[in-house]
Amino acid sequence: MKVCMKIFRYLPVLIVLCVLCTAAGAESYVEEDHDGIGIYKSDPSSYEKVRALGGRVVTVAGGPPFFVHWIPEGFEKTEKKRLLVVLHGTGGNAYRHLLNFTDVASRKGFAIASIQWGWPARQPSAKKKEYTYLSNSADTYRIVAGAVQYLSAHYGVDTSLTAWLGFSRSATQCASFAFHDKESGNNYIRLFIAASGGVSPNLPAVRLLLSGRYGEKPLSGTHFYLWGGLRDTTRGENMMRSRDLIEKLGGTVDILRIGPEGHGGFNHRKEYQIEAVDLWYSL
Repeated sequence: MKVCMKIFRYLPVLIVLCVLCTAAGAESYVEEDHDGIGIYKSDPSSYEKVRALGGRVVTVAGGPPFFVHWIPEGFEKTEKKRLLVVLHGTGGNAYRHLLNFTDVASRKGFAIASIQWGWPARQPSAKKKEYTYLSNSADTYRIVAGAVQYLSAHYGVDTSLTAWLGFSRSATQCASFAFHDKESGNNYIRLFIAASGGVSPNLPAVRLLLSGRYGEKPLSGTHFYLWGGLRDTTRGENMMRSRDLIEKLGGTVDILRIGPEGHGGFNHRKEYQIEAVDLWYSL
């Protein structure tokens, strides 16, 4: 009884603390003119183009990760407000990668959130420019989920109509992201698009899925579009093996497209992008 009385005595304080915590969470994503870690300075041309198109930067408390979003003209009148979340590859940046998809996005009427999940290392070696990346796919997924939630709250994006697009280094994590989205109960992402980055069975999250800890088919109900280039000397040739691995885990590879291009073929050929978007819209 005494314990209950103490709880009731401090209940107003607990309520205030909850309100403050909620407010702090709401303020952890803030729209800015540019990012706070200087990525915009390293690629001023892409940054200026994104700004000219109306793109905005959203900083994340505890960064350096941030995201850049772009909303097409007339989006507020669109019945189904879709969002494409894109992740850059090694050495890439959110500004340049967003620009790869604005033409198709304008034509089809969906918004884009481009995640900056890699950044120059603080102490790069003298021989080469090194980058630091979020090492845990679950941490990267939280940034993605936060972007979806932010754009839903501020621009009316339908969280259940999202697509995810990973290129190169990011594409290798498509199975991990599919699992995080499903296991979290969010189920935001209708389609996972992976370009030029084969899924490795040696990734920690993939090893865990293959172990059977989450059942024989942990990716059941998830859909994928895979793209690889014949002239890609890095990861593109692994996309067919990625299909087998994803299907082994229960995912559905609706389309596997192998083009004659090199590593960045998907980023620069509109017919592939439209094919993937049409699949997204059909699901």
